[in-house]
Amino acid sequence: MNPDKYPFAQHVKNVTRQLSALEKLELPQPLKWTIDWKIVKNIAEQGNGKAIFSSYPFFKGLSQQDSFPAIYHFSIERSTCPALYGAFRIAKDESSEYRRNKNIKDPGFRNICHVPKYLGTTKCLYVGSVKKNVASRIQQHLGLINTGRTGAMYLRHILPLLTAPPTTKITVYFFDKPYVHLTEHMEYVFQTSLRPLLGKRSLNEVELDHNE
Repeated sequence: MNPDKYPFAQHVKNVTRQLSALEKLELPQPLKWTIDWKIVKNIAEQGNGKAIFSSYPFFKGLSQQDSFPAIYHFSIERSTCPALYGAFRIAKDESSEYRRNKNIKDPGFRNICHVPKYLGTTKCLYVGSVKKNVASRIQQHLGLINTGRTGAMYLRHILPLLTAPPTTKITVYFFDKPYVHLTEHMEYVFQTSLRPLLGKRSLNEVELDHNE
């Protein structure tokens, strides 16, 4: 990624005043996948070894670029937000209770990501970034592996709580290693633009920041 092709990189030092630069950001074509829960179930039942994980096109694409920094987001239909929010609110409360009664080292503990106090409606479920190892992070969000201290969505465990699991899509952007130091800045801009339902910079939290 060079400065001429990616003018966004020139503005991240003053990121809060340069949110419109996101429109100019040119990243390579992303990897996209509408989650097929049958595939996720198959991986979970077979054990998520690298060979099994990489036998599916989307996951193979992740593995091939696993050493690169990445920005990713999960998208949903806006109408599904109330049901999703309710399921995550329950899961978060159960996670907190589990943590109090046992601890994060217990194999049954799932550290659910930040869930805001109030419901918002958006097409974005979650935005995240990694300096490398995006494949492992996506596995965590899907609920194929536990994260320990790092919060994740654990979708495979949350969605069964819903009567009709929503269509959920994943989009992953990779960028060049020399720009790895921009990862958090890029994530911030994506979060503020897409306004996710969940996460520390969720729709709710962003609106609170702007109102203060």
